[in-house]
Amino acid sequence: MHEALCSTLHLDKAISACVKAAPKSFPIDGIFLNYYRDDIQSIQFLALATQNRSHLKLDILSIPQHVLSNFIVSDNFTTVILNRLSDEPLTDFVVKTHFRKVKSAIVMRLKVDDTRLGAVVFFSY
Repeated sequence: MHEALCSTLHLDKAISACVKAAPKSFPIDGIFLNYYRDDIQSIQFLALATQNRSHLKLDILSIPQHVLSNFIVSDNFTTVILNRLSDEPLTDFVVKTHFRKVKSAIVMRLKVDDTRLGAVVFFSY
């Protein structure tokens, strides 16, 4: 997967290569990338890849206050495995709004120093 990410600057092609490079024993149907925009309290999508296709996904999803009230941005830079999406209200809201068939996910929120890099979400139907 490391080579796949380094081989291109195109996010959609890079994550598509990661989906295809995943071992058959790793049950992933796709990957999406997004970024939480504190300035407008929204999720900015970046790219989506599944086994069948990949594309840039440049939608913006406003997050309701009742969902944000349970999400402390500065504390949420971990990897979380969600067998029940409802265990994490923000991910549950994002998935139900844009990816209705997703049943489980591995959410990796990334940052370097104090700079948020966004989230990588591996998902399974």
